Amino acid sequence: MEQRPVKHHVSVSGVLKHLGVSRSGYNAWKKRVPSATERHREEIKQKIRKIYEDSHQNYGAPKITRELWKTGEKIAVKTVANYMRQMGIKAQWVKPYVQTTIDSDFSSKLHNILNEQFNPAQPDAVWVSDI
Repeated sequence: MEQRPVKHHVSVSGVLKHLGVSRSGYNAWKKRVPSATERHREEIKQKIRKIYEDSHQNYGAPKITRELWKTGEKIAVKTVANYMRQMGIKAQWVKPYVQTTIDSDFSSKLHNILNEQFNPAQPDAVWVSDI
């Protein structure tokens, strides 16, 4: 039978004392409302998340920035990139196609110098190979 880990109950006052934070400072932090800048930042992050999801997770910071500019939002590409990094999202990178095969039309380059004479007069006069 699997044993469950024991949960330890930690008091808030003990944690505050350990961190060196006053109880009144902690309560003030809990009651603090987000500033206008924080609210605007969260709105921008929600817009970035929506554009990112609508693009099937393909758009990176430059394309998302252009989409935000279309909606009238004034924001820099670096700011969008920083927000995306904070949210843990990044664009999918598609490896560019590189042609690895060579044109196999050798008819113009190769010449038939053997002329189907498969029995040479001396050894090591003709070497052939097959692919």
